[in-house]
Parts: sequence; structure tokens; C-alpha cells
Amino acid sequence: MFWLFLLSLVLHVSCQPFFGSLPPRPTTGVRLFLGEENITIANFSMIAAGLIHDKDIDQADNSIGIGSDPDGQNDGLWCQSSLNQNMIGTWYLPDGTTVPLGSGYPLFANNTATGQIGLLRNGWSGNMQGLYSCIIPNEEGIDQTLYVAVYGNDNFRKNDELPMIDVSSHSFQLLSSVDADPPVFSLSFNVTNRSPTIVTCSVDNGNQFNVSDSDLIHTVTPVNNDVQVEASVIFRMRVSSLYKCFVATDRITTTPLASTNMTIRNVTVTGSPSNLVYSRNSFLSVTLGWSPSAVISATPQYHVFVNNSNGIIMNDNTTDTELSLSLHPDDEYNIRLVATGEDLPSEIITVTVPQAVRIDVQGPVMMPLDHSSSFSLTCTLTLAPEVNDTMVEMYWSSPDLILFNSTTDGDIVLDTLEPTMISVNDSVVYTLTINFSSLQASQVGEYICGALLNDSTDTINVTSNYSVSVLVSTPVVTSSLNTTGRIFESNDIQLLCTITITPLDVNHTVKVIWFGPNGLITMNDAKYSISTGEINSTTTGSSLTFTASLSDNGTDYYCAASVGPASIVNWFELIIPSDTAISTSAAVIVEIVPLPSVSVNDVGIPVTGDPFQLVCTGTAPANVSSIATVSVQWLLNGTVFTNDTLEGVTVTNSGSMATLSFSSLNASTHERDDYTCVATLSIPDVPTTKTASATNNLLTLTNPMVSVFASQPVFAGQSYSLNCTVTIVGGDLNITWLDGNGNELTEGNEINMI
Repeated sequence: MFWLFLLSLVLHVSCQPFFGSLPPRPTTGVRLFLGEENITIANFSMIAAGLIHDKDIDQADNSIGIGSDPDGQNDGLWCQSSLNQNMIGTWYLPDGTTVPLGSGYPLFANNTATGQIGLLRNGWSGNMQGLYSCIIPNEEGIDQTLYVAVYGNDNFRKNDELPMIDVSSHSFQLLSSVDADPPVFSLSFNVTNRSPTIVTCSVDNGNQFNVSDSDLIHTVTPVNNDVQVEASVIFRMRVSSLYKCFVATDRITTTPLASTNMTIRNVTVTGSPSNLVYSRNSFLSVTLGWSPSAVISATPQYHVFVNNSNGIIMNDNTTDTELSLSLHPDDEYNIRLVATGEDLPSEIITVTVPQAVRIDVQGPVMMPLDHSSSFSLTCTLTLAPEVNDTMVEMYWSSPDLILFNSTTDGDIVLDTLEPTMISVNDSVVYTLTINFSSLQASQVGEYICGALLNDSTDTINVTSNYSVSVLVSTPVVTSSLNTTGRIFESNDIQLLCTITITPLDVNHTVKVIWFGPNGLITMNDAKYSISTGEINSTTTGSSLTFTASLSDNGTDYYCAASVGPASIVNWFELIIPSDTAISTSAAVIVEIVPLPSVSVNDVGIPVTGDPFQLVCTGTAPANVSSIATVSVQWLLNGTVFTNDTLEGVTVTNSGSMATLSFSSLNASTHERDDYTCVATLSIPDVPTTKTASATNNLLTLTNPMVSVFASQPVFAGQSYSLNCTVTIVGGDLNITWLDGNGNELTEGNEINMI
């Protein structure tokens, strides 16, 4: 019995409801999601309050109870958005006040999740009935409003409580302009008693269709402690017919409720005019005419819309069947005519008024600036057959509006003073040409061809502009090393860039850039100095200067240049900069300043008291011997040797040789190990010098110190030894034994010398 009780307790605890995970959000837009049924519900749907919970109470099979484990998803009513943002959305009660946040209320909202806010109920459903709304932004951050009708369980189940359409409230509204094709209009009506989830319409008793969400607008208005919903259905058609609409309320978990009545509206379309024609009376006057619309219930109003290449330039309306317009002859016009008088405007009829006067210029697109280019601009004036007898004056003018009036004077002249006239396909064509003999940069600009026309009624001036532009010729760019002779480390190096251009008769700029082993060299690079300037009208120079280091050996440098105008010429940017030209590379070879060799004469060991000389000689390596200079000097203890440095010693410096002269060697004064000779190698115009040194340890010959030691006294006939010890500072040693008379002893006669 004990084990059974324990098992029962465990099962009871495991089935306690919990909050559950949040439902998935939509990938686009906004929606209402009912957790218990695990479905998306339509806007203005009708649900029972008992379907809203604050926990996960349904099972994997959507049944309610504790027969199996919960499905793990919260069973509230969730207002969701695809916007990935925290703490968004607000729920509103039927009276318009906000639903409080937090679980301390019987009915509360939860917005702790990303992109959604839940309407949750904590065991209370009394007095919940009404139309609840949620405002939440979509993925574009624009607020959207969703509605749900909540009822108590008893009211929810009433099948005879149907949505009602107020047939007296229906209205028609044209939403689009009269020239829209097709027109857009709405039929609106009020719905009470239940919310209108679905609106179904038919046209002229044809097939019924459900109105899409994009074509259905709901407007909620409080009325006597209740709400009234206006449904507006958007139609996009031009159909004269009887339009009928009824509504249904989507009742979640049970059958929908459909209205028993419907709104009916007869929509009429205005009869279309016909036979739209035009006639041109003069250059500026055009008359439109058309046949009237078919018989309709009201006097038709005719709307005229005139378009040219720039769009709608005018619209007018009249009740007549004729309209005079002022339209310039050098453009084409598309004219639309539509009639109104009934609910919907008529079909649109059109006519095109063609261009009666055309003026064009033909010429090259762009000319290279080589000063040898000659070309022509030909202006063509075409008059359509409908143009009356006309007086024509044609002209060419320069960018500064000065007329050309000569066929011989100047670089730009006319072909003829009067235009040439021919007939082409019943049209009259006039031509006038100007010739450029030698194009200059200053001649770029907008050249204007014009014609003064008079048809005895109107005088007009038509023009055509032509842009004469030039492409600056690509310059010739060379680079070279401007440093003569051999280059050693620390030398200043200068490279020259020479840019040769085609002369321009306007202010121009030459853009020069330098490249080195690390790419583009900028003005901010402290190693380099760049200077650019004009040498003459056709040549610009640029120099690159820097101090050489051994890392520069074997590197390449080059320059690039382009030419363009310094400013706008004749009010237009018609001088096109040249292509960029690149020079060949200039290689930099940097040599190292070598070390000199240094040597001190070896004269053996001098004798104390004798005169003596130390001679030091410096020599340049063979690869620089012809250009380098070596200077030598003696130092003692790191200080330059002078005649006052040591008593009895003088110094003589003679270019690559330096001599220390000792008048009488004194061991105590002159014997030292820090006589240092330093040789310095220098090359003209090279800041860097190199030094080498040699040190001499001076020793002198002095009298040896001699001592003789005898062995112990012996008796006659025994061996006897004498030991001679000699101490010297240096040099070669020769030891001689003498007897008491001063005679030299030699080996033999029982004398051995070891």
C-alpha cells in the first residue's frame, strides 16, 4: 500500500501545469495565435473566453486534462509580429483601456518575449465579453491593429446570435482619380451583434468570392457601450452591375455565424465618348473634338489629360464636346479623354498629337584634343505637312550666345549664310551647318541651333543644343634618375618626371603621382619630398627627392600623370581629363661606404734612449681608391695626439699618414699599450664616413738584470755548478760566461754550458 501511495504522488506532481514555451512567430507581417488550439486565427474572429489560459494546459493531442503530458507550449492568446524587437505590442480591453502587464491580475498581458505579447487569463472569465484589440508594429515598424471578439461560453454557443448588416448604412466612394485604369472604389456598411471576420461578395449574381485582407478595411466605433464595425470592401474594376455583400463571423472551434441579410448596391459606369480627333489651327493652337457619351442619367463631365515626355503637363474638363488647347509644335502629346457622371468614370479614349516641328543637330560625340581635328555640326529643321506656309530664319550661336554670321572668318564658320531647303516625304526640311577647322579647349560648350518660325498667326522660336566636348590627349610621361655619378648611402637622390602635353588654351592642371617600392608615395610620407611645376606650356616637371639608405639599393620608382581642366569652361564640364600615362621604372643603385685599411710600421723593439718613430698609414679599398680620401691621426687614451700630449714626442699628420717622433725613448714615460691610429675614409658629397683603427703596444730595450747563484761548496774533484739568471723587457738574449780575467769561457776542459 505504501508503494502505491508513493507512485500516485509522483504522478500527481508530474502533471502540474506550467507556463510553457512561447509559440513560433510569423516570418512576415502580424497575426493572432491561439495557443490551446495551436492555430492562427483571423482578424475579428470570435472565441470563447475559456480558450484563453496563462499556462500550458493542453496535451500533445490538443485535448484538455491530465491524461497525458502537456504539449510544452503556452496556451494564451498571442499577438505576434515578425519584427525582432523586445517588449512590443499593447492589448486593449473592450472599453479602450490597456490590459495590465504582469501575473497579478485575473486578466493580464505578457510582453517579456521577443516580437509578441500574450493575453493571458488566470482562472477568471466573468465579464470578459467584448471586442479586444492589440496594436503591434510589423517588420517595417508600422503599427497594425488586430481584433478578437471574446464571449462567455454561453453567449459563444448561441447559434441564433448572428452578425447583422445595417442596410441603411451602405455607401459608395470613388477612391482613385478619374483617369485610373481600372478605377478603385469602395462599398461600406456597418455590422453589429457579431464581428465581421469574413466578407463575401458577388457582382451581377456571378460567382461569390471572399474579400482578401488587403481589400478589406475594418473601422471600429463605440456605440452605446457596444461596438459597431464598419466594413469597407475595395473593388478594382470598371463593371456596371449589382454588387452584393454579406458577412460571416469565424467562431473558433465551432461553426461560423453568417448574416442573414446583405448589403446591395447598383454601381453604374459612365458611357464612353468616342471619335476623339484633333486639328492644328496654328503653331500653338490645337482643337480636340469627340462624340458624346451614350445616354446617361446625368450631364457628363469630360476630363482631358495631356502628357508629353515630361509627364502630365495639364488637365482640363468641360461639358462640351470640343476643347481648344495651346500646345507647342516641337513636342509630341498623348491625350486621354474620360467622362464622368455615373458612379464610375467611363472607359478612357486617347489620341496622339504628333510633333509638327522638329529641330535636331548631328555631330561627333566627342573629339580628341589634337588641334588638327576638323568636324561639322549640321542642324536639321523638319516641318510636318500640317504646318501652314511659314517664314523660316535659322541661326547658330556660340556658348556665349554670339551668332555666327560668316563663312570665312575664324575657326568656326557657317557652310552657307542661308539654310538649305529640300522636301522629304511631304515634309519640308531645312539644314544649316557650322564647321570647326581646329578645335581648341576653349571652344567646348553648348552650341545652339535655332529657328524663328512665323505662320502668320503665331511666331515661335525652336532650338536644339549640342554639347561640343573634347578629350584631352594622353600625355607622354618619362622618369629618370637626376643624381649623377655613383650613389652611396646617405646621398640625396633626385628622380625627375617629365610630362609632355598637348597645349591647352585654357587653364589646366597636370596631376602627377609617384610610386616607389611600397606603392603610392603620398605627401605625408616624411621620407620623400615632392615638387611639381610647369616648365613651359607643353612640359611639366616633378621631382622626387630622398636620402638614400642601403635598403633602397635595387628599388624601382616611376611616376604617372593625367591632364585636365583647372575649372569649368563655358559653364559646362565638357573637357574630359586625359587617360593616366605611366612612365617606365627608374632603378636606384646604392653603394655602401667601405672601411679603410690601417697599418702601423713594424721596426722591432727600440732601445731606451734612442730616437724612434711610429708611422701609421691608411689606405682606401680599390673600388673607391680613385674617389675616396683617407685621413689618419694618432690617439692616446682616446684623445687626439698633439705635440703637448707626451714629453719628447711630436706628431706629424700628412694626409693618409701620421707619424709619432720620439726624441729619446724613456721607458717609464713612453712605454704604453694605448697608442691608437685612426684612419677615416670620406668620399666627396657623401655625408657618411667610415673609420678603422689599429693599436700599438710600445716596448723598449733596457740593460738586462743578471744574477749568478752557486751551488754548495764541494771538494776538489767534485762537480760544481753556477746558475746565471737574466731578466729583460724584450728583444733577443745572448748570454756569455767570462772567467776572472775577463776571458770568455767555452765548453770543454770539463766545462759544460746548459
